[in-house]
Amino acid sequence: MGTENFKAGLKKEWFENIVKERAPRLQNGYNVTYFGDIKRENYTVYMWKLVFADKGDEWLGEIGWKNGKMDGFKIH
Repeated sequence: MGTENFKAGLKKEWFENIVKERAPRLQNGYNVTYFGDIKRENYTVYMWKLVFADKGDEWLGEIGWKNGKMDGFKIH
C-alpha cells in the first residue's frame, strides 16, 4: 500500500517504538476529526485531529499520498 520509498524507510524497530510510546493514550479513548487535505508538490496530504479523553495535548496526524500510495506519515 505504501510506495517503495516509504516501505524502505519504515523500520520494524521504529514502528514498534512508536506504537509502544503512543498506545497508552490511545487505549484510554480519543476522537478523530478530519481536518482536510492540501496539495503539496506531487502529494495530497490528509490531516486528522486527535482529541484524547484525558483532555491533554491534542495531536495532528498527516498522511501523504502520491500516485495512489502512502508515501509519508507524521504525528505532531
